[in-house]
Amino acid sequence: MIGYNYKEPPQFKLTYNFTSDEIKILARFLRSKESELPKGLEFFTKALDDSIYSSLTLDEIKDFYS
Repeated sequence: MIGYNYKEPPQFKLTYNFTSDEIKILARFLRSKESELPKGLEFFTKALDDSIYSSLTLDEIKDFYS
């Protein structure tokens, strides 16, 4: 049971519109450090990958990540 003094943990929010170049740089960086990424960045990394996949052809994606 939660007492009267219970406070919700703080909720952090960040709104930022990344440029195409920033998305590409972050996606490459995170892919290169994939084994070192802290737990909790999975959704962020997937969002970056999804952005790349929806913007490039399959051949461009292969070139991009190689």
